[in-house]
Amino acid sequence: MEVNQVIAKRNERRRQHYAANREQVLERNRQYYEANREQMLERKRQRYTTNREQELEYKRQFRAANREKMLDRSRRENAHLRTVVLAHYGESCACCGTTERLSIDHVNGDGKQHREELFGGVAMYRWLVRNAFPEGFQTLCMPCNRSKGTGESCRLTHAEMAA
Repeated sequence: MEVNQVIAKRNERRRQHYAANREQVLERNRQYYEANREQMLERKRQRYTTNREQELEYKRQFRAANREKMLDRSRRENAHLRTVVLAHYGESCACCGTTERLSIDHVNGDGKQHREELFGGVAMYRWLVRNAFPEGFQTLCMPCNRSKGTGESCRLTHAEMAA
């Protein structure tokens, strides 16, 4: 029997075993990872350092081949982050009560500086989640948020907005 045939048979047995015992295999893999997490991360770092150019080229090719798929996934993740943040801080404007065109506002008016540190909108949502939804933020609609600017409150007359 040729080497390729032996390898093909072995791979087929592995696929069958995995299909028949998927949950047990996944659980064993999870346990192994938990028990050897640091060693596995170190191996991954070493492999990346040793093969940095090949790794980067692989990633470039993968992104080029799967551009639409990756954009779709990114959009879904960003929408989920936004939903989680708005669910925590409120799903309506704290000023006028509308539920359209919502954004997160820095209560003390230092949002521009904070956003520049975080590099943009989605990064802010990610930061809020990672930091366990800190105090000092509220939900405002875009018109109220722009009107407030760096001030303490919205300067719009909401009766005019409703008309």
